[in-house]
Amino acid sequence: MPNIQLGNTCFDYIQQKQKRKTITIALKNAGQILIKTPHNISAKEACDILQRYADWIKEKNQAYEKLSQQAPINDNYILYRGRKINISRIFSPTYPAVQLIDDHINIYYPSSLLLPLAEIFLPWYKMQARLYLTERTIFWAEKLQVNPANISVKDQKSRWGSCSSLKNLNYNWRIMMAPDNIIDYLIVHELSHLKEMNHSVKFWSIVAQYDPSYKKHRLWLKHNGDLLLHVLRN
Repeated sequence: MPNIQLGNTCFDYIQQKQKRKTITIALKNAGQILIKTPHNISAKEACDILQRYADWIKEKNQAYEKLSQQAPINDNYILYRGRKINISRIFSPTYPAVQLIDDHINIYYPSSLLLPLAEIFLPWYKMQARLYLTERTIFWAEKLQVNPANISVKDQKSRWGSCSSLKNLNYNWRIMMAPDNIIDYLIVHELSHLKEMNHSVKFWSIVAQYDPSYKKHRLWLKHNGDLLLHVLRN
């Protein structure tokens, strides 16, 4: 990947040539620029454009770096069921493994194999989601007296869950970063669709029956959801 020096900072950048008339610049991650240009814009011209917008890019990059320090998953801790779990790295000859013990999570891996956080935690979160969400869905399904046909864990970009007309429930694994009461709200929400396949007054009355604080939990997801939905994305 080519790079460009903007002030005191070196950025990686990708130029995507497309059938378009305008030029757009965006930061994919801290230190990584995506510039979309028409086909007739050369690499040198793209670099000149990036230099022209250097101040704006550096400002956005600082915002990304600040956000990454507050991210639910970083080099120091992860967020799991609403709790910050500190990370401990243990060099071991075995293949990378993850073990949760109280308020610590141990990562075991050979000293020569320093994997990105996504490769370590993505499969672990999905496994925890399958186990925990299935357990809690069975619990709440008995209370609501409904029978979901299938429970799936997915990597969705903008949705926390869904319920199909075939009674299949889908959950976004990232809900495992939320507190337990938020997770239960999501499960009750989706199971309530097995009784009422809409968001009518009747539907919300069903949700309220099993989660009287659903408005507060729904608001929590609205305020915190965007940050969680961007975790461990390429």
